[in-house]
Amino acid sequence: MKSVGRVIFFIISLIIVLCIIIVSFTIIIINKVSEKECTVEMHEGNDQNLIYIPVNINDSILPFIFDTGATCSLISCELAQKMGLRAEWTEFWEISRYTEKVWYDTIAFTKKNISIGSLKTNGVFALEGYKGYLIDDIEYKQKVLTIIGKEIIDRFHWLFNFADNTLTISSKGIATLVMRDDQILTLGYNSDDTSICMDITIDGVLLKNVEFDTGFSKSIEVLEKAKNFDIFFSKSDFETLTSKNSNLEAVYMPNDLGKAYIIDSLQINDITMQGVLAFVQSDFTQTYITADFVRRFRMMYFDSTNRKIHLYTSPSDSIRHHRRELQIFRRAVQNYDEDTSNLPSTITELW
Repeated sequence: MKSVGRVIFFIISLIIVLCIIIVSFTIIIINKVSEKECTVEMHEGNDQNLIYIPVNINDSILPFIFDTGATCSLISCELAQKMGLRAEWTEFWEISRYTEKVWYDTIAFTKKNISIGSLKTNGVFALEGYKGYLIDDIEYKQKVLTIIGKEIIDRFHWLFNFADNTLTISSKGIATLVMRDDQILTLGYNSDDTSICMDITIDGVLLKNVEFDTGFSKSIEVLEKAKNFDIFFSKSDFETLTSKNSNLEAVYMPNDLGKAYIIDSLQINDITMQGVLAFVQSDFTQTYITADFVRRFRMMYFDSTNRKIHLYTSPSDSIRHHRRELQIFRRAVQNYDEDTSNLPSTITELW
């Protein structure tokens, strides 16, 4: 009987030890998983259409612009001085962005460890003070304090849920909660050291080397009111699109900087977008997809490993995305006159 009791005691003890080991390993695994993925609340910034993420530097959480169009990250000179960050080296750069004009600049850089939620990484930051838009004119340069650029973006996966203003970031893949009626626009991209570019099909026409730039959100004064544009076309791309697509209908809106268009619908890859605001800039050598385009969707999954961007939208929440007021305005303009420079107030109020 004693030997039987010892056997039973040994078995029970073994089971207890095994349970402790299993629980310990489970805790370790959970901790490792939590270190590789976290969810945080996105910041609000000066431009409501740009994407701001919370970045921790020296125990201070700052709103950084998530900018797929920026080669490296950025901290303004003023903020760097306040945080005690000093330049570690400088480089002489040749810059030719957004316009054909080329200018030269000496840029200082610093290295800094940062964290986003529970995920930590190091980064290289340019000590600069502005982000240039459109033309080389101080009026069209937006002062920015902080930018997270490609050099850091490429290290993680990013799931932006614009509906609840949350961001999930992971060093591996992220499971997405797809609604039953979701439509998904998938954009594969070719990523080099400087930008994220892709080939996309618009209304059956293939446009090459289109830049996906979540740091690009520019309001243009159209009919004395500012509107954010979904796509900035290069003149050559827009001419190619219109020459090969006789069914494309667009209303031209006068503007000193270029030509602004309201387009009822565009089929981008296999998704039809309603009420698209497009701007054609003759100085642009590339076509740009802007942050305003991204904000039309409920969710964006940036898959850095597979170099794909998935944009999710559902017919159930399409009313605010389809911009029905733009279609109404477009028809009002079209029915009035081709000359939109002297529209009556009853039409301009629609805008």
